[in-house]
Amino acid sequence: MIYGWRGAKIASYEIPHTICRFCNGSEPQRVTEFGKYVHILWIPLFPTGKKKVAECTSCLRTIEEKDFPSDLRSNMAEMSSAVKRPIWHYLGLLLIGGILALATISIGLGVMFGDNTPDPRVDQMLAFEKQMAINPNESDSIATTLKAFYSDFVNEELDISKNEYFTTIQGNKIMVLARFPRLKEVEKSERVEVAKIVDMVLDSYDDIKDKERYIGIYGTYNLMVSETPDGIRNSRFALEKDLLEFFGPKPLAQPKN
Repeated sequence: MIYGWRGAKIASYEIPHTICRFCNGSEPQRVTEFGKYVHILWIPLFPTGKKKVAECTSCLRTIEEKDFPSDLRSNMAEMSSAVKRPIWHYLGLLLIGGILALATISIGLGVMFGDNTPDPRVDQMLAFEKQMAINPNESDSIATTLKAFYSDFVNEELDISKNEYFTTIQGNKIMVLARFPRLKEVEKSERVEVAKIVDMVLDSYDDIKDKERYIGIYGTYNLMVSETPDGIRNSRFALEKDLLEFFGPKPLAQPKN
């Protein structure tokens, strides 16, 4: 099994002055302790308990701990308490602890030496998102055309009556944002088709068809499909940082006086 529990011998010692209930001999009893542990992929994760067995060195009969006579229990108490778990029984916990420690150090170094300055492009992006509207401004002819295209090419599953649109052009770049509240109900493989309709509309404009495209298709709350000059990202949680390149590179942090 790739997970479960196993046991391994961790100690063995002889206990004198104990009477064997089988042969009535007073030869030492040899006690062996096994440590049980949980494992995953045969890697010990953490210990779960111990098991003891005793063997008479005279008749070689073996008994489990639940059958130990009282004199054997009392005679072995001190030696048993001194038995320690081998460190490898804790290997899984040590590995997990090491990974967490490395992650913490990595995060700490990132905070200390990384670029943690605020990105003004985020606020610009939020401002554009807030301008998406069911009925785009008449001056936003591309958004108005998009709304008409979606009415003709998108099935009723998306309930286009609640869709919102916004477009803007800056230099050689164009950004197109659209919100589809029911986009999560569409199969993931088909969501890209929603973005392709944007490409169809942009290709119909001779003066903008060659501009760099930054397209963001949103669900109810979050970006789900993005298209940039670097390619298309199709995910329930597409990263808006892809679209931030529309505003150019992140400004460098101002040197401290």
